[in-house]
Amino acid sequence: MKTISFAAVLALIVSCAPAAKPGLDIWPHSWLVPFERSAAAPAQVESSLEMRTTPGEYEPAVFALRSDAAVGVEVTVRAGDGPQAIPSGWLEIHRVAAYADTTRPNRLHEFANPVQLDSAVTEFFWITVRPPEGTAAGRYGATVKVERDGFALELPVNCEVLPFELAESPTTGGAFMYLIDLPPGWYADMKRHGLDAIQFFTWEYAVIPTDLMDRSAWRWDPVPIKIRRDGDGLAMDFSVMDEIMGEIEAGGMEGPVVVSLGNDSHLFYEVRIAREFGLKVDTSEAIKGKRIIAPAVSPVLDKLFIEGLRQLRAHWDEMGYTQELIILIYDEPTERLLDRARNRYEMIKQAMPEQRVYGVVMDEREEAEMMLDQMDIIVANGDFTAMKELSEQYAKGYWIYGGMRNLFGIRHSMGLQVWSAGAEGGFFWMYNYWYYNPDNCVVYMHPDDPNQLVRSTFWEAIREGRDDLRYAATAELAVENASGSLHQQGRERLKSILESVTTGRRRGVRDRSALPRGTSLEDYCEYSDGIRARLIDLITDMSVN
Repeated sequence: MKTISFAAVLALIVSCAPAAKPGLDIWPHSWLVPFERSAAAPAQVESSLEMRTTPGEYEPAVFALRSDAAVGVEVTVRAGDGPQAIPSGWLEIHRVAAYADTTRPNRLHEFANPVQLDSAVTEFFWITVRPPEGTAAGRYGATVKVERDGFALELPVNCEVLPFELAESPTTGGAFMYLIDLPPGWYADMKRHGLDAIQFFTWEYAVIPTDLMDRSAWRWDPVPIKIRRDGDGLAMDFSVMDEIMGEIEAGGMEGPVVVSLGNDSHLFYEVRIAREFGLKVDTSEAIKGKRIIAPAVSPVLDKLFIEGLRQLRAHWDEMGYTQELIILIYDEPTERLLDRARNRYEMIKQAMPEQRVYGVVMDEREEAEMMLDQMDIIVANGDFTAMKELSEQYAKGYWIYGGMRNLFGIRHSMGLQVWSAGAEGGFFWMYNYWYYNPDNCVVYMHPDDPNQLVRSTFWEAIREGRDDLRYAATAELAVENASGSLHQQGRERLKSILESVTTGRRRGVRDRSALPRGTSLEDYCEYSDGIRARLIDLITDMSVN
């Protein structure tokens, strides 16, 4: 990997060398716009691509290469000259690779020179910049150089450092996960992307067909909490979970940790208990397209159900984990499992009154109202204003979640949408559900070493969303610290910015054809960067005055 780096406000100025040889094009490409192999250089190449960052912040930038013939090129990044040169170590550069020839590039891979370009196929390169904390404000320079057959194209890189550092957002970022027994360093990477919380279906692994996942591809234990029969009682083995918590703590993640007992049709925890104790597992008739897989409710099952959770709660307290333990009974239970989930909630509250329960209600107020008596935290992916009202009226926690349709959509749902909704945090689907969708997760196993992490463009977009929240928190702090008329002006400007954030179900579309009339893909990209620019202006104005 070639490394170089930046200081906070990053400005990438991209221009071709005057002696550019026909047949090889290089141009700046917005990282928010889909990466199409068929993309050609625009008729008018922007003379500069301005990007901003702050000391300690990661910031992305992308450029594209296209050749009219198959050829090998050398791609390097070189520091500039003088005191304002970008020091080595501030910047990483990756090639954006694809899962298959028929899929869109979305994986960030290290590369070795020469880089082989196919004829009329556009390749994309992702630059990640992080100036260290304490970097002085100013502009710094470096150059991306592409060499072929004795001539070169150059992309001057200009980095401007903003004169402030970002405050931490009071909101929490979290991920829906499949495997959680991750290799060393993966949770630290999660923290670097602004996340502190995880949610996982502990006993889901046992029901995944073998042919959907190569179970030999990693050393990790897929069942972090094990259940076994001990006479007439139940014994829980938390040894693997304790190792995982060690990695979570080493990575600096503050929680919460959400242990999920079942989804909207398969009750993994109760099925696992039933298998261990010889209880019958039933499959219901189809209800709204899905069959419920679960043992029947009975005094025996009820006793074992709550005993396992008591042991989990007691072990958590005994170990002194600072990350809050939260229970999700069933994911999205309104269509099939409402009454059963209410029964389980009442059992939990009777046995452990202080234990909080997480309730996923989807995107309608009516669904949330149906679940108010069986959850302590509303978790919604739509109707955000109504959900906020309910959380305040009934003293519930409030989180939102979203999926990965495109880069600007996931940036928004993990960033500005959380701020606009007034939520305590945001989760996204999905971190590493490789068996479910091998090309729609945020991280992947390296093809040569499953313990090595491969980041995706989605993963970087999530980090940008979390950074948007840090900019919002910094602006709020700057306004709070201002005095007199400046404070009032700041409040009005901050309110205006907040009100300009889209409050709909989600922001984002799959492609140009799905965009609302009168908008363009570029409008959506400019929207995200435009909000951040307004926050930067507000922070700067409050600081100067």
